[in-house]
Amino acid sequence: MYRTAAIAPAVDFTAKTITCTKKFLTKAREFDSPEYHMMLQITRELPQFAVVTKEVAVPVRRRFQPTYAMMVDYIHFMDETPDEALKEFEHVRLLSRTASNSYSYVCNWFLNKYPAFAESPLGSNEYKFAV
Repeated sequence: MYRTAAIAPAVDFTAKTITCTKKFLTKAREFDSPEYHMMLQITRELPQFAVVTKEVAVPVRRRFQPTYAMMVDYIHFMDETPDEALKEFEHVRLLSRTASNSYSYVCNWFLNKYPAFAESPLGSNEYKFAV
């Protein structure tokens, strides 16, 4: 009796392919594993079908999102008038409470006001480890 495989292969009769995950194919290479027997049975029943590895979508790299603390630090260090800019920042934070996504509202305002943030040391992932 066989245990069920983690992800069973998909058979496409129009394209004549057997699509498997990389993990499944790795397990199918082990002799006497359930995946081995499943692939053996499928390839015996469908000898003219090609075995294809499933393409996994690569996650899209999102832009770096600064925290509120990072925004305050950047304003404090880079703005000529940090007191006025921090007041404006706090005002925008208060206005953002009415928005559906308050962080997104503040972040978009910040990135529009300070477009050079991404190139600065505070705008990199290294900042998180330095603090």
